[in-house]
Amino acid sequence: PSGVDRQSASHWFLLWWGQLRSRAASWPEEYRPIEFVQRAGEIVFVPARWWHTVLNLEDTIAVTHNFCNRWNARDVWCCTSVTHPVL
Repeated sequence: PSGVDRQSASHWFLLWWGQLRSRAASWPEEYRPIEFVQRAGEIVFVPARWWHTVLNLEDTIAVTHNFCNRWNARDVWCCTSVTHPVL
């Protein structure tokens, strides 16, 4: 769309999400995107390594947390060292 920064989240939702949503309708159910509206007071858990995106429909405060413990430390370090090689 004209006047929208092509690197912005708005651009992605306006241009790509609609196309993806249409294509995904024919995918097996277990591979389709999950889409929902989170209401005030609700919590959403996104499992590790799940690709996701968020579109806030109004002013929002979000609290996110990435958890590392002795059971997933190796996976966390592997992912961190690939995405942040200067560490």
